[in-house]
Amino acid sequence: MENHKKHIEAVIERTLSKLNSLYHRDGGGLEDTRLIFPRYWVTKEGERVEGELRVSEQELRFMFVEELNKYCDAHREWEVYYSVETPTSNSYQLTGESQQSGCIDLCIHGKDLKRIALIEFKALNPSEHDHAKDAFKLRHEIEGEYRYFIEIVKSHNSKTDEKIVEKLKAEKGYKAHTMDCSHPVSYIVASFKGEQEEIIAKDVIK
Repeated sequence: MENHKKHIEAVIERTLSKLNSLYHRDGGGLEDTRLIFPRYWVTKEGERVEGELRVSEQELRFMFVEELNKYCDAHREWEVYYSVETPTSNSYQLTGESQQSGCIDLCIHGKDLKRIALIEFKALNPSEHDHAKDAFKLRHEIEGEYRYFIEIVKSHNSKTDEKIVEKLKAEKGYKAHTMDCSHPVSYIVASFKGEQEEIIAKDVIK
């Protein structure tokens, strides 16, 4: 049996390391990627000028795909595929009164095209709902052995990891069409505060 978990977590580690290097290189200029962090534009003394780097889950997702492709090229024995914005196999009531299908940010599929892993990406510690709904979907999807929630933040303090985990575990009264499947979710939160990425939270929600 293939060790999918080992391969997936190697790609996650490379992704976070590469993004941190990109962030600390003023947003771009690494030799082995064309991805950059763009800048916001702000008005200063009546002029539109470049501001701080824009960090979002989109850079996280695109870098993950780049690193996944590179990793698969170097490890030909691990033959997998990926899909983005993958329709959920379950339906959910996350807002309002009706249940509807949603999407998973990225899924990794095996040679038979069945889903192996489900991944949600986040950036910059958004709302409790944004965290809790993704954790709920990951837990209650029907197909896929591994489930990951990956988040990046630009900086952190002594309470950041605790607050993010609280949001992921929040009970919001969400419902799923099929509630009898509940899977553990691995979460990884990385901070770009230093020259080397720092994993500030890593555990499993059961």
